Amino acid sequence: MMEIEGARLRHKSIVSLDIGCGLAKRGSINIDLNREVKPDIVADAKYLPFRDSSFDKLFAFSILEHVYEPRKYSYTNQYYEQVYETLKEWGRVLKVGGVLQLLVPNFGSLQVLLAWIKQDVNLIPQIMGGHWSKYDVHHYLFTFKYIKKVLSDSGFQILKVEPEFSLENIENRRVREFVKRIFNIIFKYRSMDVHVLAIKVSKY
Repeated sequence: MMEIEGARLRHKSIVSLDIGCGLAKRGSINIDLNREVKPDIVADAKYLPFRDSSFDKLFAFSILEHVYEPRKYSYTNQYYEQVYETLKEWGRVLKVGGVLQLLVPNFGSLQVLLAWIKQDVNLIPQIMGGHWSKYDVHHYLFTFKYIKKVLSDSGFQILKVEPEFSLENIENRRVREFVKRIFNIIFKYRSMDVHVLAIKVSKY
């Protein structure tokens, strides 16, 4: 897993924002639409209450697939239009050269493939969200290829894309790292999640 530098980013010279922070609160400022997680600011990820170029780094873990705003669609509208709008809004508050650290579930994962083959509905939450609350719904699906496309089209340059495997059940750290390396080789594009590090290269 890529290093999460949340603790170091609390230094006053670097200002970071955790979008859809949940209980993790990785940033020096943490926002969420859900009041129950007690964010610093209650705000919608699509409409950030900050000035342009306010932040050096953004965290957005398992949030982009949830963005949604009811509106009328025509056949000419792009299905992923709101994803592009959201990424451009995130880019607006991020300084040029600033870093976006992003995590999204992978629709191309091995788990989804096995669920389709086995017709196993128990893995539906990986695709559609757990539905534990009105916020826990996936409106968009991503693969390695598509998350790179939408980021590149929204003014970001990809620095690193890594598979993210859930291997917490392996207690031995060395064994866990060995299994992770094997998985990264054999199932590189079939991980449960996609972890992306990108920088803002253009201003909208």
